[in-house]
Amino acid sequence: MYPCKLQHRLKKVLERKIFFFVLDDVWNEDCDFWYSLKSICEFAANGSKILVTTRSESIGSMMGNVPSYYLQSISDEDGWTLFARHVYNNVEPSGYSDLEAIGKQIIEKCQGVPLSIKLLGGLLRSELNLEEWEKILKHDIWELLDEKEHGIPPALWLSYYCLPPHLKPCFAYCSVFPKAYEFRKEKEACGFKKEDLILLWMAEGLLQPQKNKVLEEVGEEYFNDLLSRSFFHQSKCSFTMHKLVTDLASFVSGEFSLRLDDNFFPD
Repeated sequence: MYPCKLQHRLKKVLERKIFFFVLDDVWNEDCDFWYSLKSICEFAANGSKILVTTRSESIGSMMGNVPSYYLQSISDEDGWTLFARHVYNNVEPSGYSDLEAIGKQIIEKCQGVPLSIKLLGGLLRSELNLEEWEKILKHDIWELLDEKEHGIPPALWLSYYCLPPHLKPCFAYCSVFPKAYEFRKEKEACGFKKEDLILLWMAEGLLQPQKNKVLEEVGEEYFNDLLSRSFFHQSKCSFTMHKLVTDLASFVSGEFSLRLDDNFFPD
C-alpha cells in the first residue's frame, strides 16, 4: 500500500477516537515521517497517547510534547545478583569466593545493562575458574569496540566472540528472522517452532554429525547451548531473541545474508 493511502486510512480509523500507541525500539530519525504521523493523530480525540521507546536521543526530542524519560541502569549490587543467578546455576557461590572480586569488576564494565550481564553470566557459567574470568575481564574487546558505532554493547560482542566455533554459524543464521520473532515451544502449537529452526540448520549443513546421535539431537544440543548462554529468552510458551542480540546476529552474518519478513512465517 502506498504511504499516502495508508495515511488516509489511518486518519479515518483514528478520527474522534482515543488511542494509545506503543512504538518500541524506534530508529527512524526522519523528521518528515514523525511530522506526518503526528499530523494524522491530531484528528483523534483528546486523551490519545503515543509512547515511543528508543536508544536515540534525537528521536525523543523530535516527538517533543513531553520531556523524555531516561531509563536508569541497574546498580552494581543488583547487577551482581543478576550475574550470580545466571553464572552459578544452582551451584553454591560460597565455593567460588575467589571469583567474586573479578566478577564484580566484569559487572562494572557492563555499565548496568541487564542484557550484557545475563549474556556474560551465560558465557561464564561453564567456566568457573579464575583464569577464564580474568581473560574476560582483560579482553581487548572492551577497549576496541565502540558501542556508539554499531549500537551493540561490547559485552554482546564478547559473548559472541567466545562462542564455540560450531555455534557461531547457527547463531548468525538466526538473523534471517524478524526481530523479537517467537519460536513456539510445543510441537503441536501453531507457528514456527524451534524444531523448524533446527531443520533449517540441518538444511544449511550447520550441524556437525556426532556418533550415535541423529542430527535433530545435535541441533537440540546446539539450541539448548545458545539458550543457556542467554542468546535466547525463554517464556512460558515460546523462545525469543532480544532485539540487540538479533542486531548482533545480523552484523556477524555478513552483508550477503537473507532477511525473511513476517509474511513468510505462519501465524
